[in-house]
Amino acid sequence: KIEEYPASASKRAQGQGIVYDMFPRHVADKLMAGEAVPDDRAECATVFFSDIVGFTSLSATLESHQVSEMLDRLFGKMDAAAKSI
Repeated sequence: KIEEYPASASKRAQGQGIVYDMFPRHVADKLMAGEAVPDDRAECATVFFSDIVGFTSLSATLESHQVSEMLDRLFGKMDAAAKSI
């Protein structure tokens, strides 16, 4: 549950944007409405850890949307590889 603190409208909107960036929409909707989010279960799950060599210096030279797009492509390929196993 997300607790409300007095904040300006722009701060609230920014906070809501972060919630929607971090969680799937159905989860973010419940959190923003102050509702409990039921646990999800999965029979099988894969956890992928990675260390991208040179990421810090590379990301310092790119715009934030470029970093996001690069990571989206990378993890999309990893998802596809994991599904093919």
